Amino acid sequence: MTFQYSDAWLLESIKLSEDGAEGATLTKIIQTADYINHAIMTNLEFATGTRKLKSVGLIVVKDKRLQTTDKFNEWWIRKYGQKKRISVLKAMEEIETYLNQNYRAMRSHRQKYKLKLRTRTWTGRKLTIISYFKASSNR
Repeated sequence: MTFQYSDAWLLESIKLSEDGAEGATLTKIIQTADYINHAIMTNLEFATGTRKLKSVGLIVVKDKRLQTTDKFNEWWIRKYGQKKRISVLKAMEEIETYLNQNYRAMRSHRQKYKLKLRTRTWTGRKLTIISYFKASSNR
């Protein structure tokens, strides 16, 4: 699995928008992502990033909030300690490097599951639905 720029962007957004032990709401994550990159994440970037980060154990979902795990928080503390100021763009690059150095060797999610994208219209809005199903072991 290769981590993209958007995965690091999402992980940093979650980390910086966490409200103590309660985690981060979707609204706070989007606001923080906009602050970091002056852009809004697409639904696909958010969905695939969340799936990847959950699969390697760096985030968890708690009461409809996303929260970084101790695994990521330990790296964050070693890297940034108690610094009051950090460069958010440089931190995003360092997070992407950390992700690809430490989690790249894991089996690709695409090898294990097949991805199926469907587009549906709901109340006048176009939605992309992402679904996964187990790939057959007979290839």
